[in-house]
Amino acid sequence: MNKRNISALIVLSFSLLLSACSTVTFNQKNEFKYESSEKINRFFFKINQNVDNFVFIPIVSYYNLIIPEAIRDCMHNALDNTNNINSAFNSILQGNCHDAINTLGRFMFNTTMGICGCFDVASKNGLEKIQNDFGTTLAVWGVKTGPYIVLPLIGPSNLRDSAGVFFDLLSNPINILPCGTSCKISFASLLALDSRANLLYATDLLNNIAIDPYTLIRDSYMGKRTMINKYADDTDVPDYEN
Repeated sequence: MNKRNISALIVLSFSLLLSACSTVTFNQKNEFKYESSEKINRFFFKINQNVDNFVFIPIVSYYNLIIPEAIRDCMHNALDNTNNINSAFNSILQGNCHDAINTLGRFMFNTTMGICGCFDVASKNGLEKIQNDFGTTLAVWGVKTGPYIVLPLIGPSNLRDSAGVFFDLLSNPINILPCGTSCKISFASLLALDSRANLLYATDLLNNIAIDPYTLIRDSYMGKRTMINKYADDTDVPDYEN
């Protein structure tokens, strides 16, 4: 088992833990109150699964087959390094200068010493990655979570985070690349390919162990977002009921 598969196993195990913890919280209140329409969500979840099984997984499997792991790791680190820009921008919007400086430091360190981000030397030197996006910024600003929803082709989200997704797309560093539209589309496609490739092993595990993948993904997503927002705003955990 290579290090990518080990990472995927850790992520899935952590998601299972979050799912168990979050389910307890929901059952103490009204476990379905935070979901506006499970039927609609399951409909789009099924569509996403079919697209994933018949389009994305075959492409990603072929990508993993022909591209050596060392090159995939380099590409993943370089692409992930660009996310530091958007993360730092959101830290500024949240008034968190410490995280903004830390994240910009990560970007500069990895871009220079890490050979354009190919190697994550920042993490090895104490500059840990901080997960951040506009959905978290909205949470810090006091915007309520809203109901859980499944976005077509994107996946699990909630009303607040779905608004954040579109802002993150607009503020993505891809948009400032000094190249034409076709170049930017190619870069975005590579980013999507890399993201899906990193979840391939976790998907196999999920399908093998989960009785209801929809419920597991829903609860683990909401639990993960709670923890991220809890870190960003150390006051109250977002209320799923609002």
